[in-house]
Amino acid sequence: MSSTKHTLFEEVSAVFERACREKDFALAEHLLSALETIARRQKDQRQLDLAYLVLAASCEEGGLSLERPPSRHWDSARTPILGSM
Repeated sequence: MSSTKHTLFEEVSAVFERACREKDFALAEHLLSALETIARRQKDQRQLDLAYLVLAASCEEGGLSLERPPSRHWDSARTPILGSM
């Protein structure tokens, strides 16, 4: 039985990608935060850029607009109304 070593970033990234595929964006948000922390510590933005692309692609596939998130209410000037989630 062979054991492949993966970095923490790789393991969290795999779960993040699954959350995005399954459209579990609440979980994906927390995992992205963890990925950002790891990337900041390692001073490696390249891996993090891929995570942002995965999220963007998932949002496009799900019909979500990055310009106007569905979980917030917006006024007529397209300003988020805080506290009305």
